[in-house]
Amino acid sequence: MPLTAAGRKDWSNQVPIAAGMIAGAGNNRRAIDLVHSRAPEKFEFIELKIGSDTPLFAAVEILEYGFVWLLSRRDRGNLGYADRAIIQASGVQLSVLAPARYYRELDLTWLSASLSEGVRRLGERHGDVRLDFAFQEFPLGFVWPDAGAATDVLSALDSRSPR
Repeated sequence: MPLTAAGRKDWSNQVPIAAGMIAGAGNNRRAIDLVHSRAPEKFEFIELKIGSDTPLFAAVEILEYGFVWLLSRRDRGNLGYADRAIIQASGVQLSVLAPARYYRELDLTWLSASLSEGVRRLGERHGDVRLDFAFQEFPLGFVWPDAGAATDVLSALDSRSPR
């Protein structure tokens, strides 16, 4: 479902990253599930989970995308990415977004805080980059993919909360 159908251009889905470059079984095409342009030079990369895998697996996935972004940002001139807004960003939030039931009532605050601190330090070592990490959940009652129109999905995305 194209989120631009609702007249908003701050959301993109299935944003390719390192196509064919990340090794692993079945990983020929990798993509960030959702990218949110939050402000000039600030983006959020979201790993969307409904029922598959685990919160830890989802965290590793979005961290991989963040690391590839950092490398692409560092080498943007050689890669021909210098003029892309997402590469020029000064801040990226790395998030896992899922329904509350996905987290199985796990207390992930310690993991979220540790990952956030780790990526923050990594960003500092790569210049003036602000990186952050968070587990998030959809509003109660939201059901995907039976969410309906793009406006319903956008409303749920705008109403998500920290886990």
